[in-house]
Amino acid sequence: MLVHVYVEVMNNMIGTVPSELALLSELRDLDLSVNSLVGTIPNLSNLLSLEALSFGSNLMDGTIPEFLYSMNRLITIDLSDNSFTGTISSSVGRLSNLQSFFLWSNKLTSTIPPQLGDLKWLRKFDVIQFPFIILMTYIIYSI
Repeated sequence: MLVHVYVEVMNNMIGTVPSELALLSELRDLDLSVNSLVGTIPNLSNLLSLEALSFGSNLMDGTIPEFLYSMNRLITIDLSDNSFTGTISSSVGRLSNLQSFFLWSNKLTSTIPPQLGDLKWLRKFDVIQFPFIILMTYIIYSI
C-alpha cells in the first residue's frame, strides 16, 4: 500500500497533476513541490487518508477546489508560489485538523473568511503577499 508520494526538489516534473493519483486511496502524503506543473488541481476527493498536500512552487492556476475543504484529515496544505485565483472559501472551517496553510505568492482576492478562526489546531497561516488589510482580518478573527 503506497502512502507517501514525494516528487520534489526541482525534479522538473512537467505537465499537469495526474488525475490517477486519486486512485491511491490510502495515500497520506502527496508532495509535488518545486516542479513545473501547470493547470488546476485535479479531483483528489477520493484520498480520504491524505494528511499533507503540497503543490508549492509550481506554475498551477485556477481556483482552490471546493472538495479540498472536505478533506478533514489534512494537517498541512501548501499551495504557495503558484497562480491560484479566487478566494478562500468559507468552507475552510471544515478542515478541523489543519495546522499549516500556505498560500503566499498567488493571485487570491477578497478577505479571509472568519471560519478560519474555527481551526483550533491552525498554527501557521502564510498569505504574505495578500494585501495588508486582509492579513489584519485574520489577526482580528484569531484573537
